[in-house]
Amino acid sequence: MLPEDLPKCICGSHAWESGGATIGRMTQQSFACSNCGREGLFLSAHSCDGFLTATDMNSHMPYLNRVLLVTWRAWGEKIEAARDEFVIRKSASFFDAFNLPADTKREQMSKEVEQAADIFWDQLYNHDEYRRPSGFKDTPLPPKLPAGLSIFLMRGSKDNRDWYLVNRADTEKLEIPPDPVRTRHDECYGPIFPKLAQQLGVDILRREVPNQYCGASNEPWFEFELGQATFTVGPRKRVTAIKVKAPLGIATDAIRAVAQADDTTYEAYGQAGVGGWQAEIDPAYTLEIHAWGREKLEEYLLLLGQAALQSQSALAEKATAEEVAEHCPPGCGHETFHYCNQSGTHCDKHCACKCEQCARDRQNPTPVDPTTGGAILPGSNVAT
Repeated sequence: MLPEDLPKCICGSHAWESGGATIGRMTQQSFACSNCGREGLFLSAHSCDGFLTATDMNSHMPYLNRVLLVTWRAWGEKIEAARDEFVIRKSASFFDAFNLPADTKREQMSKEVEQAADIFWDQLYNHDEYRRPSGFKDTPLPPKLPAGLSIFLMRGSKDNRDWYLVNRADTEKLEIPPDPVRTRHDECYGPIFPKLAQQLGVDILRREVPNQYCGASNEPWFEFELGQATFTVGPRKRVTAIKVKAPLGIATDAIRAVAQADDTTYEAYGQAGVGGWQAEIDPAYTLEIHAWGREKLEEYLLLLGQAALQSQSALAEKATAEEVAEHCPPGCGHETFHYCNQSGTHCDKHCACKCEQCARDRQNPTPVDPTTGGAILPGSNVAT
């Protein structure tokens, strides 16, 4: 966008000086008014064009990202849907004219039909109805325009530009549309965690955390605990990253075998930080694996979730064994001994220890005060 093609500044002058620019799916060009110093920003994205001015543009970036671009993105997807409908309708007439099936490939066409197709598609993509479908001629108003930010929108086609200043009052009651990216994100990940919880038979309390790949606020990652392990899950370009931190270790034999078979990114590290790509570390204390598609994501989460819960179960069994050892008489040596004090005595149902002391306790249980757990001495009502 050339400075002379921009609207006048709020100060009334037309003295814009060009700054930096980025060209791509979203075009951004910075400008500054040499008369009043006001900042300007030209944006073109999702079939929408706008020119924004403010004394401090950075202070309005949250609005640009969370409101303006969301509005444009939703509008752009509606335009793409209208274009697709137009292409399908027009292409059907082309195939009918040559008596061809609608799914005919270019390599299946004769030279004559191929030449006609080139002319047809060139005309179709330059058709006014494709470039700007009916009902989508003007860029939509941005909802809830904040004070201090002025926005000019483009009306008409690129060959007939017409800028106009948005009236702030006209935007106050406009609702911010759902972000299509966030909608698809939630549709993808929303059902996964309840299904995982059902498969594992546990509750999963997930929380949103910032995107750890590109920082996009409309594609957050999720974090939750299973057993002693913390899982972090989120989109990373075409894959979903799964990161696990297990301070007490997690078994990796099953997930590593699947990762190798799928030839996907898998990194595992031991307690001392030793490991790396496809490392045969077992147990691992940190690991990361990338899932291609929802089916693989569900498979990997289930395997890792099972491993995390099994590690927790093993730790619980170890803790129980250590607690039991405290109850078993010194020198007993029977690790399977289990002390049941629910009724104040050892019980045959749970006690597996066969040492002399334990056997004697089973035959002659020591009465226990149920309120304190202390032994009641013969001839006394006082627990010790």
